[in-house]
Amino acid sequence: MVGGHNEFRNNIPNHHIKTMAAFINIIGWPSGAEIFIDEKLIGELPIYNHMLKLGKYRVEARKEGYVSEVREEFVVWETDRKKTILFQLKKVGEEF
Repeated sequence: MVGGHNEFRNNIPNHHIKTMAAFINIIGWPSGAEIFIDEKLIGELPIYNHMLKLGKYRVEARKEGYVSEVREEFVVWETDRKKTILFQLKKVGEEF
């Protein structure tokens, strides 16, 4: 790979970097699980074309009767202009 993230970023004016965003799809099971990004409820599974600025996020899926799942996700312009996150929650008491 020639260059890299920093070289790419260095060629973009700062005012553009602050406004760059990607579209996120959050899919999985069970349908209707609540999705939180940085502790803020954004909706229920499935979620399509949710716009996020570039950066690091804490993404959580919760539903009563299921084990919650938390992830740290990075939104990076070079690879994530359209990103899909998959959650598959297990029922409480299910073997892992």
